Order: sequence, then structure tokens, then C-alpha cells
Amino acid sequence: MLRYINIFVGLVVAIAIYFLFFAYSTQPKSAPKATDHLKKVIPASLDGWTSKDIPLGPNEEAVRAAEKILGSNEYFNKEYTSSDGTKSFVVYIAYWEAGKANGRVVTDHTPDKCWILNGWENDKSKARSDVVLKVDDMKLIPAFYRRMIYKNFSTPVERFVCFWHMMDGERYDYGDSATFFNAFSFEYLKNVLLSTFRGAPEQYFIRVDSSQDILTLKEDKEFQKIIKALGKLILEDKGEAKK
Repeated sequence: MLRYINIFVGLVVAIAIYFLFFAYSTQPKSAPKATDHLKKVIPASLDGWTSKDIPLGPNEEAVRAAEKILGSNEYFNKEYTSSDGTKSFVVYIAYWEAGKANGRVVTDHTPDKCWILNGWENDKSKARSDVVLKVDDMKLIPAFYRRMIYKNFSTPVERFVCFWHMMDGERYDYGDSATFFNAFSFEYLKNVLLSTFRGAPEQYFIRVDSSQDILTLKEDKEFQKIIKALGKLILEDKGEAKK
């Protein structure tokens, strides 16, 4: 056991030295965003659809507590429903300006952790990390995709989820694991070290979830307006090399 501990410590030290001398010179690229920039980019409504804001809790006190835990500078949480009621989805976005929160704090809000802690199960056979949503000539940075199931009702409930964690303009990579609890990736260690050396970068956590499979929903013309808006916000894949 001691041998493995020594190997692990040596690995951590080696990686820390690498980032200290070779990667530390890279400073956060993002400037602070304007107030309410999420609401200015993401459509408040869609043609032929209804929309409503979703509070973070059932009452004002719960909302304040949730906002304190979240600690973000801004958040957006809205449900869109088609006029015939056959389609609906939720767009949730939280934004932290540089210096506000480290990557570990943000990972607490992913479905792989938060939803599972609240009773949902991850269908690992469906889990992917390479789902690309696109419209016209715009495509988004690959999303993490999940089918989540809640079995504590008489009839199980399923939600399909796409989510992204963006750090300083780049996708945070959780590795190939189907769940956060099994993932301890090089990317995770790298970001812990970089946050320690240069301070926490600007971050977005973006989630789109629906009772319909998003792989099918993405073909809807109104849903594609959301895809475009998310691309404009932060998620457009411009063909630059991603870590």
C-alpha cells in the first residue's frame, strides 16, 4: 500500500511541477460579463410554445438557501412547452465569473452527482460524452449525454439530459466514466492545480433536460433556436483545438 501511495504522491508532484513551470503562464482569458447576460442571449419564449421561469426552490426561503449554496453570479432556469403539450424541455445555466468558484464546487451541480444524490439512477448503457447538437452551419461543443431514471414513484420517470461544464471557454472533461463518482481524470487534477496557482477561472454549467430524448428533440425548429443561443453564449465549436 505504501508503495502505491508513494507512486501517487510522486505523480501529483510531477504534474504540479509541470503546470507550475509550463502551464501557469496561461492566464484566464475571460472578461467579466454584463449583468443579466444570460437572459439577453437565451430566448424568453419560442414561437408557438409557452415558457415559465422555474425557481430554485418551492418557497422564497428555499430559493435563498439554494442561491447561497450555488454561489453563482447569475443563473437561468426556464421550462419551454409546445402548444399541444407533447414536447417540453428545461434550460438551466449557472454562471460564475473568474475568481468566484473552483471547479470542484461546480461539479457538485452535475446530474452525475447532484441528481444521483437525490435518488435518480444513471442508465450507464446510454451515457455518452460526445453528443453534438447543431443547426445550419453551427455546431456546439460536444455535450455529456445521460438518460436518468427516477424509480421512487409507482411509475418510473425518465429524463434525457445534455450538459456542459465550461472553464475559461473550454469544456471540462470528466473522462470516459459514466458517472462522476467513478471519474478521477487527468483533467480533474489539472484544473485543481491550475485553480490553486492562478485562481478560479470563469465557469458556466449548462444543462438541457427533457422527458423526450434530446437526440430526437434536437430536430425541432424551435429547439434549434435554443441551440443557436447556447452557441452564441459560449458553446459554439469554432474548430479550435480542445483539450
